[in-house]
Amino acid sequence: MTAAEKTVFLNGTSKGNLLIENPGNNAKLLKVRITIDGTEEEIYASKYLKPGTYIESVALDKVLEKGTYDATAYFQAYDEANGEYIGQTGAQITITVQN
Repeated sequence: MTAAEKTVFLNGTSKGNLLIENPGNNAKLLKVRITIDGTEEEIYASKYLKPGTYIESVALDKVLEKGTYDATAYFQAYDEANGEYIGQTGAQITITVQN
């Protein structure tokens, strides 16, 4: 499970370099949620990522104003056979909206 530490968006509606991967040897489905630190506002939620798949770039689910935001990417793991929730971990990231 990886994510870009610094994600840059040209503007609030453009795609940015999220670079999220579910390694092929993980054997779990992943969902990724990104929230703004301090407000816990969710700005992105992925669909299930199967092992061996990745997301290179995305547009956020919420339009952000120009600025730099401290955020957390939460990786939620699910059993691949039955979809049962296993647990989650998080990674600190910085989101920059240039215009």
